[in-house]
Amino acid sequence: MSFRTCIHLKVNGQQCQSPALRNSTHCHFHHQHRRMKRRQINIEKFDSNRARLDALHKVMNAVLQNRLDPEVARTLLYGIANSYRL
Repeated sequence: MSFRTCIHLKVNGQQCQSPALRNSTHCHFHHQHRRMKRRQINIEKFDSNRARLDALHKVMNAVLQNRLDPEVARTLLYGIANSYRL
């Protein structure tokens, strides 16, 4: 019998290989893990250097508290850094 497997990549680069949930690409554990990391972070406008520093602080704290996926944080930090050029 053929079934889909979880697409999550472990730290060592290997794929999870657990059966994926119906209508999902992840297993039960990694589906819950991803949901936990999707918690919302409110970042205001980047209209001043103080606002940019505040946004950086919020992103870094969210990563340290496991409320934000590091990949999402990387994208946010890239956007904050590039807002200086605007």
